[in-house]
Amino acid sequence: MSLKESPILVVDKARKCFGGLVAVNDTSIKVNRGEITGLIGPNGAGKTTMFNLITGLIKPSGGTFFLNNQNYSPENIEQVVCYGIARTFQNIRLFNEMSVIQNVMVGRHHKTDNFSSGIIASLLKLPSFLKSEEKLIQDCMSLLKKVNLEHKAQQVASTLPYGEQRKLEIARALATEPCVLALDEPAAGMNPTERNSLTSLLNSLKKSGVSILIIEHDVKLVMEICDKIYVMDQGNLIAEGHPREVRTNPKVLDAYLGSNFK
Repeated sequence: MSLKESPILVVDKARKCFGGLVAVNDTSIKVNRGEITGLIGPNGAGKTTMFNLITGLIKPSGGTFFLNNQNYSPENIEQVVCYGIARTFQNIRLFNEMSVIQNVMVGRHHKTDNFSSGIIASLLKLPSFLKSEEKLIQDCMSLLKKVNLEHKAQQVASTLPYGEQRKLEIARALATEPCVLALDEPAAGMNPTERNSLTSLLNSLKKSGVSILIIEHDVKLVMEICDKIYVMDQGNLIAEGHPREVRTNPKVLDAYLGSNFK
């Protein structure tokens, strides 16, 4: 299997224990290139813990993790960003007093090896920063255009409507040029208009070749956009497959969706 054909992310028998509690029990998942992969389950299923293991927010008790066929160790979130996985959070984490474009620029600086010196240079307006500033702004404006926020580049981030703040988080994550974009409940708290806009954005990113891993309580959205879905319950993987397979799986209906799910 060539690199192009192989899954971009492979997690093999991930395990996480909190004392005597096994939150993730030898769970394996794959994210294919240019696809949207969903991870769902009831509260306490272990999906958020699994997501946090993959993105380096918590350390695994066991298992192996591969990105682009290379083994990686999810020791911390900054390290995982360098490997090529960028994530958003359920609770929005923007730099509220910075402008929209400055938030994206922070993500772009994380892509460089000299993140700290780059920030200092930008604040002091050193020659090294001024030389690259034009390209940096162009790159960030291009990302804002992807999420339809280019016309609000100079606006203070905290003044954006809720749905647009979510989009800004996605743009900032994309600024790190990730191999995998990991989204933690991006539709949480959205109204129907914002949800539809998010759906269009994620489908657009997929068409452009972005590989996405998403955990989301809006099951209908997951069924609409995902190419493959994994379902967890009580720390175990109970089902995987195409949405049409998952939505009729008896284990999934019993543990999560309910018999009346349509």
